[in-house]
Amino acid sequence: MPQYIPLVIYLDTNTIVGILSLPDEVRLSEYLNSSEKFLKITEASTNDGIIEQMNEIYINKETIKFVKTLSENDGRGWGSSYYLHVKKIPVRIKILMTDYELSGNLHRRKEEELPQLFERTFMFLPCTEVELRHINSNMTSNAGFVAVNRDKVFSIKMGKNQA
Repeated sequence: MPQYIPLVIYLDTNTIVGILSLPDEVRLSEYLNSSEKFLKITEASTNDGIIEQMNEIYINKETIKFVKTLSENDGRGWGSSYYLHVKKIPVRIKILMTDYELSGNLHRRKEEELPQLFERTFMFLPCTEVELRHINSNMTSNAGFVAVNRDKVFSIKMGKNQA
């Protein structure tokens, strides 16, 4: 039975709020990094000057800056309890984008260096405990999980590893 995950999807032109149907046994980050080119979002609304309601919308994943869950546990899927867990180390990072700065944790395997993580073929980098700051307005919000399109990133600053 699929999970229905409420998301906020940040694009260059606007922001879309809606529901993603996440298949069983799949984490949100895995689904975003799958080979499918478009995300199907239902019960969607957008605010690009006027509020528009849509039954469904298909979004080209390459156009997404980042995706934010509305609940801390959303998107974990069965993976959070059924996957064989690989021990990961959280690293504090600050991501700079065109109009956003995101501060949070990026998780890497113990033997993995951060440059290797950035050079993987994955489109989206999963981050946890994220503070988002809009650069122009200085408004902030928090999210338990954010998937960042690495092609939209200008720079990533490393903080200290957490124990």
